[in-house]
Amino acid sequence: MKILISDISILTMSKNIDLFIEKGYIYISDGIIRAVGAGGVPPEYQYAELIIDGKGRVAVPGYINMSLSALLYPIRFRDVSYPITKKDLEEYYSSLSSNDIYYIASLAFSDLLLNGVTSTVNIDPFIENIVSASLKTGIRVISAPYQLAYDNLDHMISDLNRNYRRWHGYDNNMVMVSATIYTDKYYEELKRSANIDYPIFVYGGRCDNHQSTILVDPIDTQNCNYNLSNIVFTISKLEKWRPKALLGLANDPSWSLNHIYRYLAGMGFSSLDIIASTTVWASNSLKINSGVIEPGALSDIVIYKIYEPPGLLIDRSIESISKLLTFDTPPIETVIVGKDIVVDNGELLTVGRDLFSKAINRVKDILR
Repeated sequence: MKILISDISILTMSKNIDLFIEKGYIYISDGIIRAVGAGGVPPEYQYAELIIDGKGRVAVPGYINMSLSALLYPIRFRDVSYPITKKDLEEYYSSLSSNDIYYIASLAFSDLLLNGVTSTVNIDPFIENIVSASLKTGIRVISAPYQLAYDNLDHMISDLNRNYRRWHGYDNNMVMVSATIYTDKYYEELKRSANIDYPIFVYGGRCDNHQSTILVDPIDTQNCNYNLSNIVFTISKLEKWRPKALLGLANDPSWSLNHIYRYLAGMGFSSLDIIASTTVWASNSLKINSGVIEPGALSDIVIYKIYEPPGLLIDRSIESISKLLTFDTPPIETVIVGKDIVVDNGELLTVGRDLFSKAINRVKDILR
């Protein structure tokens, strides 16, 4: 599908074109951004199949969440330690059927999309059900199941290799496959035995080890200055975050990166740096060619409504827009992921109320 967004403010997060375009256009074809520019739309882009009027709106790259367990969504307001123990996982997972996993993940991913997250790292096992939910809702998923969900490392490696062959790069990179382990202890064996060419996520590792992978909430932050672009901080260690590092929701019950944005903005960090941590920096770390609005990038885009309260913004400067997105939560009107518009007029288009009803009723039964 050819999509044209006209007359819109654009925070591109790009180094290759203007960082901010006060009034311009975005032209999309086959899930790729083909043209971005200031001013009026050139004649060759005026006859798209779908035209979105961007007046009074701002477009930003879709957000990338670097840590999440979708299956914890129904119990996210409970007091659950994170990373959760193997016993916690076994008890919870044993209560879930394949349909339960699909339903819960669909609810979780829908919530993320409605909050502007277009790509997420997910640490749950049951990759097939997780992938089915991601494809149904329209979110890109980096499925990186957590080591503690497996009986042993050999089982995990076998499952990882099988799913990597089946799903990695599926449907224009809607699905990527990796692994998550706990501490550095198993890194070398996993890296040696797993036939994947993708970053491994390590919880509780040390910053001076395995700089080619992605560390989540590392134990030792003294040496993190060497490669912050591969360090993820979640809600439990946000006080350690610094520019160039990345962000993950993990067990944040808000299920919204805006909660983390406000925390960091309140600490005095630059709003542009905060936004970069979940767009261009995260994309570069994962090598998924999104996180920016520029020609050649994947068309993962979030459009905010800023022409009336809540979220009214009269001063359309880059400073005001970036601060609005980190200090406030303006309404999201449209979300585009690849070839599809997944949110329009603030409503999810990919998953209907029927699935929501079934999922919510089943989750209620599980939680009784």
